[in-house]
Amino acid sequence: MSAAPAVSFACANDNATSPGDLGAVHAIITGSSLADLTASCRAEPDREKRNALKRRLPGFIAAGLFTARRRDAWQGASGLLVADFDKVPDLDTLRASLAADPCVALLFTSPSGDGIKAVLRVPVDAPDPVQHSRAFAAASRWAREIHGAELDPSGKDPCRLCYLAHDPAALLRLDAVLLDLERWAPPVDPVHAAAHNQHTKEAASKEATSPVGAGGRNAHLTRIAGALRRQGCAPAVLLAALQAENADKCQPPLADDEVKLIAASVGRYDPEATSGATAAAWASERLLAERLASGPLRLALRFVPEGPAMGWRRWDGSTWAPSPEPVPVALAAAIHAEAGAMIAAGLLDLKTARALESTACMRAVLSQLQAREPMRFDMERIDPPRCIATRGRLLDFDTGETQLAAPDGPAFLHRCAVAFDPAATHPLWDSVAAHVAAMPAGDTVQRFLGASLVGIPPDRKLLVLFGSGGDGKGCLLRSCTAALGGFGAALPAEALSGDGRGAHGHEILAALGVARLAYASEVPADLDWGLLKAVSGGDMRTTKRMHGRAFTVQPRCWLALATNDEPRVPDAAAADRVLLIRWQKPAEPDPDIVATIATPGPERDAYLRACLAWLVRGAADFLRDGLGVPDFARPAVEPEGLAGWWSDAVEAGDIRPGAGWSPLPPIRASAATWHAEHGQPAPTDTALGCFLRSRLASRRDRVTGRRVALYRCCTVDGVGRG
Repeated sequence: MSAAPAVSFACANDNATSPGDLGAVHAIITGSSLADLTASCRAEPDREKRNALKRRLPGFIAAGLFTARRRDAWQGASGLLVADFDKVPDLDTLRASLAADPCVALLFTSPSGDGIKAVLRVPVDAPDPVQHSRAFAAASRWAREIHGAELDPSGKDPCRLCYLAHDPAALLRLDAVLLDLERWAPPVDPVHAAAHNQHTKEAASKEATSPVGAGGRNAHLTRIAGALRRQGCAPAVLLAALQAENADKCQPPLADDEVKLIAASVGRYDPEATSGATAAAWASERLLAERLASGPLRLALRFVPEGPAMGWRRWDGSTWAPSPEPVPVALAAAIHAEAGAMIAAGLLDLKTARALESTACMRAVLSQLQAREPMRFDMERIDPPRCIATRGRLLDFDTGETQLAAPDGPAFLHRCAVAFDPAATHPLWDSVAAHVAAMPAGDTVQRFLGASLVGIPPDRKLLVLFGSGGDGKGCLLRSCTAALGGFGAALPAEALSGDGRGAHGHEILAALGVARLAYASEVPADLDWGLLKAVSGGDMRTTKRMHGRAFTVQPRCWLALATNDEPRVPDAAAADRVLLIRWQKPAEPDPDIVATIATPGPERDAYLRACLAWLVRGAADFLRDGLGVPDFARPAVEPEGLAGWWSDAVEAGDIRPGAGWSPLPPIRASAATWHAEHGQPAPTDTALGCFLRSRLASRRDRVTGRRVALYRCCTVDGVGRG
């Protein structure tokens, strides 16, 4: 045991667990972090108060990796067992005896100070409570006969929490040897064994109440095997009972190898109880997948069962990256390691082991693993909100702190392009940030773009930056999506147009389902406002990849558009969602931004780190104050003067909505007259058209050979009546 075995850390008042190893346990025990609490616990004379203090100490589960403190959450065995000695009369003598025993991997004084915790190496190679129980029975006899002490019976539970305590002299032995279970197994009482065998046969008979024809011979024997397994039947007895039942009830009887395969599928048994054919059954794809799914493979390889990211993912140290290989490297390595362990245990012969190296066998095992629950992601826990993955670490927006990424922690399928450094700066990015800050709505832009990192659907808002070309709005959005890496997406402008013929709509919607920030530049004036309102409202969308299956996504991306022309907003509902901001040219445009983003290297990484730090600050401002959209963020959608003109004109009867169809010129004249009387500049045709479409139905008609816009109203000024 050269490497430290994997264990699970946990606390008394929480069912959650986190992975660790025996070396980390020893480091905590010998460190100073628990010194004060341990001293208080040992100095407290009242038992209830002492137990309350003990429950504040951290603990670990020695049996292996658990996703929660439950037996059914046991995912991988470590081959460790806690031997707990309570109220020891001669602590020093017992400690010296245990320290000299080669089976002890860890040894320390208990939190109460009058007991000893010893962690033993035992031959438990799978998350099997029956194996653990047998190992504990052997350990109890070993403790009694070798060290003259009794074990606390609570250690029989594999998910039992072992509290840590400060002990600078704690022993760690990574080369501990396995406890010999055959030597220390409790002696068998022949009378008790006979009664037990009779009991298991009766249990099997009760289980097999339905006729053999109900479900077939295999189903019949599987039911019996399950009953025997739940009764803790010995492997040899289980196999013998199945063989007898097969001969008595199954017509025609199954082949002996098939019976042994059924026995192997519900309980692992010793090599001595099997023949070579049965040992070869362990190499079947189904059984091999079962063994791999119960081990540590899930920490290196997982399966996404649905959505745009469906497929196998491998752990790359930060996130779960796609695995493009037909047979993932992690699976191939796990199969070879498992085959070696099975050969050493006598469960597999060399001839069968060589067959495992074929690509066809590995693909078959991969298909079997897709159905194993431990190997599948919970889709609701993928890319969790209020947290984002960067290189090697996760950033929590609730606490503002970072933590190391771990394969059994929050599952992220994407990560930012660079590591997060809150103090990162870069001269080129600093000039971009300064230009944004100088804009009238610059703080709103920063909060909007930063809010995308949080991973929650936008609150019916989308950002539109418009202005003359070369003003840096496109470079700003391109920089932000580049810094976000897999969390950012660039959309083709034509995909957002009214007809959308320039791009495949399903593909675009699939991108919106996984990104947190999406941008499109040079968008046309005729936008698909139905799509934009659905995305900005976070509506559920059903889509699919090309030639793939349909799936439903919850869009969480914040959408930002850049255009040279002010877009035509069709109605008040759309106008209420748009943050329409006129962009201004910087005093000295910098042409190096595009080249910096496009050229991989340290310079690009430094630029994107500064951009990411700016976005995180915007996210913090958003979480604290919201978007804080100022009134001037939408001046071109509905200028204040147009609302006053419309109210006065309707009230005076100069315009009668719904009374007929009117072209734009007489309406324009009425608005211009009102603005002149009130000392305001006349509205542009675009602003006036957007405003009218938010109040009236409109259509286009051909008059004198040219197309004109008509509005459902009647102007009563003697010029445009009707």
